[in-house]
This record gives sequence, structure tokens and C-alpha cells, in this order.
Amino acid sequence: MNEYLSVSRPDVIKQAHLDYLEAGADVVETNTFGCNRFVLAEYGLENKVGELNLAAVKLAREAAETSSSPEKPRFVAGAVGPTNKALFVTGGVTFDEFAAAYYEQMEVLMEGGADLLLVETAHDISNVKAALAAAAKLFSKQGRRLPVIVSVTMDRKNAMLSGQGTEAVCVTLEHFPLFALGFNCSTGPKDLGLRLETLSKISRFPVFAMPNAGLPDENGKYNETPEEFAATMKKYAADGLLGFAGGCCGTGPGHIKALAAALNGLRPGRAPAAPRWAVSGIEALFYDEIEPPLMAGERNNSIGSKKFREIAAAGEWDKAVDMAKAQVRAGAHVLDICLANPEGNELADAATFLPKLFHAVRVPVMIDTTEPAVMEAALKLAPGQCIINSVNFEFGEEKPRAVARLVKLYGGKLVVGVIDEDKEKGLPLTADRKLEIARRAHAFFTQKCGLSDEHLIFDALVFPVG
Repeated sequence: MNEYLSVSRPDVIKQAHLDYLEAGADVVETNTFGCNRFVLAEYGLENKVGELNLAAVKLAREAAETSSSPEKPRFVAGAVGPTNKALFVTGGVTFDEFAAAYYEQMEVLMEGGADLLLVETAHDISNVKAALAAAAKLFSKQGRRLPVIVSVTMDRKNAMLSGQGTEAVCVTLEHFPLFALGFNCSTGPKDLGLRLETLSKISRFPVFAMPNAGLPDENGKYNETPEEFAATMKKYAADGLLGFAGGCCGTGPGHIKALAAALNGLRPGRAPAAPRWAVSGIEALFYDEIEPPLMAGERNNSIGSKKFREIAAAGEWDKAVDMAKAQVRAGAHVLDICLANPEGNELADAATFLPKLFHAVRVPVMIDTTEPAVMEAALKLAPGQCIINSVNFEFGEEKPRAVARLVKLYGGKLVVGVIDEDKEKGLPLTADRKLEIARRAHAFFTQKCGLSDEHLIFDALVFPVG
């Protein structure tokens, strides 16, 4: 395998880095695309994760330092590939197992001297969510951060293997402070136009593009010339659609030399887009694109629907999915899912039902539970950014703080009920009391927990008044 060359032929790998640096590259990737436990296991090398990643970082680091100057510093990107598995598309591996594999690789890349992490060629959105969760936990442990770039790959229909288009990817990953977000690999630069235009309009992060030199022919040769490749990329850059540019499969030093020359003197693309309130399933939903109000389908609710409660108790999950589909056809923008039932196991039911639901509908989902463990399980399973319904101060601030951590780790919007722990005053019945609690919640989540305004949805709890 190519990754083993870092120890068997380090001279070859280092020379490859030097060739690209000489051609004008500012950043070289480590030879670690497949250096994770899952891929290495195919070769009986799963216990070599540390050795191979460390060797690869060392070679890239040496080449970058050799080629650096005060006028043109060079950098090392720790390459984190998609693995040979697809968490959402095929399953077979848990979110936690995925995150652990990414953590293991990223830890070595970080400690070995990588300047940034590049989560690249991502074809499954759940893989990316696991990688970002691993990075967040790693940075917390290390007490320092590295810039992180996420680069997904899409087909000619502008969709990932897991079904997400550009907008859904952008919304799903907006919770993590990325250094850049964009695309690599795929069918070449000519098919990137629509994706780059869409991303540049909505992304809060600089836009990244690292396409192939076209598609390979029957002999595996990439025939797009350096001049053709660079000309297409220059047009995107001139239109303000690129912040970072590079080359993927089939792009040799000649392509990078032509690209560096073509982009010389051009300014990076547009400033990050202003925040827009959005959530996502397989598809994104922007609030400013619908006719208010946002409609939540609540038939899949064990507390509010006797029919659904009986279906869930009987384990008739296909019928439960049919109920969800019917609500989407009737115009629901999001689906409220509540599996709380004193006679059932909410966490186990969530683990069974939610994967079926997420594969059957494309709209965003509202996870209706008071249990943080169920919230976390749902956020790990979801192929998008969910709404969490709900949290409040009835039992103090410990649970709200824990739920806020989940939002920061996995993404999501949070419904906050205006109720507090004051038993003497009881349920808040007046506007003043409700506003008092809402203001407290806003200050708590934004100032103490690090969330922003857009993470919060306030539930005025009008039932007690009624």
C-alpha cells in the first residue's frame, strides 16, 4: 500500500513532497490518506497506525522546512482520508468506533508536527461528523487547536454518496470552526462551477477546491493538461469563488506549477456569508426560503399520539416510518420524534427507529426527549443538523450545560422551555415571568456555554396558561 512507502521507501515520498514544493505548492499533504485503523486492517497493519502516520509527518515536515523561506513559508497538512467504510450509507461500524479511529490518527498527526488537518475526499456526511467530533475532543485534551479543512467529494449530480448536496453539507458542518470547506477529487474542475457558486454564497468559511485532472481513461491515465486545469481554476478564482486551491488525482507537479502561476496575484474569494437560520436532514431547510410558520409534524410522538405509542411498543417500525412519510407529504418542514414511554426503552428504540427514519425521509428531524443520552445517540445517527426539543431549568443548570456541549460537539438547534427551578412561584403564567426565564436562558447559553443566538429557539409553554 502507498502509505507503507513512508517506512519502506522514505526517499521516494520525500522527493515527491520536494517536487511539489519546487513547483510552487504552499502546502503538502502527508502520505496518510489511508493511514487509519480500518484501511490498514486490510493489510494486517492495524497496529501500525502510530508508526506510519509519524513517519509520514516527519517526511513532509522535513521537505517543508527545507523549502521554506521567510518570504514563502511552507506548511504540512495531515491527510485524513474517508476510510474504506461509510457510516451512514452502509453502517456496520458505530459512530464511536469511527471517531476513535479518526482520533487515533489525528493525535499522531498533531503530535508529529502537522500544521493543519485535512479531512478529505469525504463521501459520507456521518464520517465527517465523526471526524470533527474526534478533532474537537483531541483539541480539548491537547489544550490547543489546529486549523481543520473539510473537503467532500460529489458526483456529477452534485451530491455526496450519502445524498447531501452542497447546502446540506454546509448546514450540517457549520457548528465546527473550520479553516475552510470545499471539494476535492471527483470528476475534475469543469464540474465544480455550480458547487463553488452555491458554497460561496452560503458558507461561513473560506472555500476550498482540489479537483482531479479530469476523469481517468480506460488505462487509468488522467488526460487534462496542466494548462487546461489551471485555466479552469483561474476562472473560478477570478470570479471570487476560491479561497484555497490545489490538485488531487492525476495532478502532477506540472499541474501545480501551472496553477500557482495562474493564481499568482489574484485575491482570495469572498468574505464568509452572513449566518442564515437553517437545519438539515439529507436536505437543508433555510427558514428564509419557506412561508412561515415552520411546520413540525408531531404524529411520531409517543406522548401525543396513542397510535404511534402502540406502533412503537409493538416494534412495528415500518409503520412508524410510513407515518413520518405521510407527514412530509402533507407539508411538514421538520419531523418531531418522541420515543419516551414508561413501558419501553427510549434509548434502544431510538437506536432502532432513527436509522430507518433518517434513510427514509430527507427533511430535518426534531429530537423530542429530555434525556441527554437519547439526544446524543440521535445526533450521532443523524445525517444532518437536528433540532433538540427540549431543555429547561426545572432541575437547575447541569442538564442544560450538558446539552449545550452536545450542540457544540455535533451541531444542532436547541428548544428552550421557559420554566425554572423556582417551586414557590410554580409554572410561569405571566409574560413577565416567561421573559425573565428566557433572558436568563439566553445569557446562560450564549455567555456561559458558548452558543450563539441562532442555536436557541424559545418555547413559551402556553399550555400552563391554558
